[in-house]
Amino acid sequence: MAYGVAASDVPGLITASQSAGVKFLIALVEAPTNVAEMKKAAKAVAAAPAHLQVTLLATPEIVDGAEGSAAYRVGPAIDLSLLAAKTIPRDEILRLLTECFSLPSTAGKALSFYGVPSDDDAAKYLKTLRSKGFSRTMEVNEMIGGGFENAEKVSWRGEREGVERWFSDNISRVPIVKHEDQSPPPFPYCLPTLR
Repeated sequence: MAYGVAASDVPGLITASQSAGVKFLIALVEAPTNVAEMKKAAKAVAAAPAHLQVTLLATPEIVDGAEGSAAYRVGPAIDLSLLAAKTIPRDEILRLLTECFSLPSTAGKALSFYGVPSDDDAAKYLKTLRSKGFSRTMEVNEMIGGGFENAEKVSWRGEREGVERWFSDNISRVPIVKHEDQSPPPFPYCLPTLR
């Protein structure tokens, strides 16, 4: 894991990780400001070899705060406008980052996680997921997979009455992604304090 790196360093990190035989790499770029550099980093992530699972995470300013103290949204890492004037609690982003290690659906992706207010529709959607018994891993996978955006589209078209209704109607179609052996990656690829 590379925490707090510059977007311009990501291609070099991928090359160094590949040379060292690393299997999992997550690079976190806090409060990026250069769209061109983020695009280069995202291209490098997408071009990484299959044996190296690379994920690029962009965040707004990381602030002190507990996990679960703020809801979040997921977006593309190259859309820096999503991160403007937002924050995300440190413990929340660390938890999201560690979940990415166990989710094959994050490999080769450039994502952003950013905090939203409690009255945001994404916060309501997260609350619905949690009330339906989703584990944290399932919740993160659902958000990365576009579950909220799909629910939002259905709600906007007026075909259903809100996120709760959409979720209830579609629960059987929500994919549950499991890591091959249900274990987190071995120590060198994951911080032991975050396990």
